[in-house]
Amino acid sequence: MNQWELIILMPNCEEKYLNPTWEQIKKHLEYVDGDHLDNLVLTNPSIGEMIVCGGNKIRGKSLYGVSCFPTSGNGYIEYNLLNPEVKTRDEEFEEITTQGVGVHHNKEFLVEFDDMLKAFEVFYRTGKLSEQDWF
Repeated sequence: MNQWELIILMPNCEEKYLNPTWEQIKKHLEYVDGDHLDNLVLTNPSIGEMIVCGGNKIRGKSLYGVSCFPTSGNGYIEYNLLNPEVKTRDEEFEEITTQGVGVHHNKEFLVEFDDMLKAFEVFYRTGKLSEQDWF
């Protein structure tokens, strides 16, 4: 049986939930705010892991970085969720919080809440990347 684990990374501590429901995952994703909670990992040893960081409000919008690391016999593979509205690569950056530290991320890799939530739900339910754009 596939065993999901949800890891909530907060400054100075972490919480782990074994086999969380989608409702539990969604609830925690709603709290990612770039301040009190800025990093969350959904992992399954046979499938891989998906990570979200940030949640900082930038010009009135909460922005998130979403990365996926599928389990692969081919070595290290990383996919980053792309913002469909940003067409510039390596030209514009925003600072979001990761593990309590401000990190500059390419705007192309910063998505809004609904896009982040969709990526996590598809990954949790199917073990695959959503049909959104990934790089």
